[in-house]
Amino acid sequence: MIFLALNILNFGVPFSMVCAVVGLAAAFWQGALTNITNPKVALFFLAFLPQFIEADSASKVAAFLLLGLTFVATGTMWCLVLAVSAARIRNLLAPGSRASVLLARTAGALFIVLGIRLAAKP
Repeated sequence: MIFLALNILNFGVPFSMVCAVVGLAAAFWQGALTNITNPKVALFFLAFLPQFIEADSASKVAAFLLLGLTFVATGTMWCLVLAVSAARIRNLLAPGSRASVLLARTAGALFIVLGIRLAAKP
């Protein structure tokens, strides 16, 4: 563990953060296919949404569609917030940035402390 810590302190994090670059359309269709083929999404809509629709309502289908579209709209807004936040955090933690170096040094120091503690254990 101390060896890993010294490597982190000397050379930085031993793995690279390489991500495949995917176009917007490919990312959209990958996400759409994941949601369409995920049975939990369908079960959620079938179990959760009907309780908000009046049993004697004349337009149950329209109410179900409206609730579904509301869910999609709020979910899309939340996902956009997550995407923008992740992009900003990724820029903050880019390799060589001050935050990245600080995290690597903190991890190295933690590994040294844990290695010494592990070695001192009877």
